[in-house]
Amino acid sequence: MCEKTKGLAATSASFLMPRQLSIARENGNVAPKIRQGVFMRWTAYTAGTVAACFAAAALAHGPVGSIQHTRHEGFEAMGDAMKGLSTQLRSGAPVPAEMQKHSAAIAKQAPLIKTWFPKGSGPESGVKTDAKAEIWTDTTTFLSLAGNLEVESKKLVAAANAPNFDAAVFTAQLRATGGSCKACHDKFRVDDK
Repeated sequence: MCEKTKGLAATSASFLMPRQLSIARENGNVAPKIRQGVFMRWTAYTAGTVAACFAAAALAHGPVGSIQHTRHEGFEAMGDAMKGLSTQLRSGAPVPAEMQKHSAAIAKQAPLIKTWFPKGSGPESGVKTDAKAEIWTDTTTFLSLAGNLEVESKKLVAAANAPNFDAAVFTAQLRATGGSCKACHDKFRVDDK
């Protein structure tokens, strides 16, 4: 390859993608420093694009979207834990470690519920939510029901961690915990039907 052609190859190499770069490398058309530079620019460009996408998503939803996402994920975690507990009990031979793990997941989220509904994060915000506006207008009742769940979930953890696990005692406490969830859903959640 003549010197003029090598210079042209080096200049155009800065615009090559990794696959094209490897082909050029195999043909000996691109100097090692240029290959490294192209790869670094391509990597920086890709990382920048990904970061910009995440930033745009965060800005699109803003703080209301963020809190709505947080509460959605929290409720999903609690629902998954409830399903895990039910599955364990239906198996006929619940594994204590699994019962403890799922019970702890519910108890971890329960006290946070009170923080998941700040003023301005309801239906009026324009963000999709299953929460009724009454959460923000009847906060005393909402906080009381959320407090009940917190208390019941602590009892659930105690039943799961009992030295001699008793499935009947645990099942009764699971029903009480589920009942505290239902009481809040009945009053403050939009019916899915």
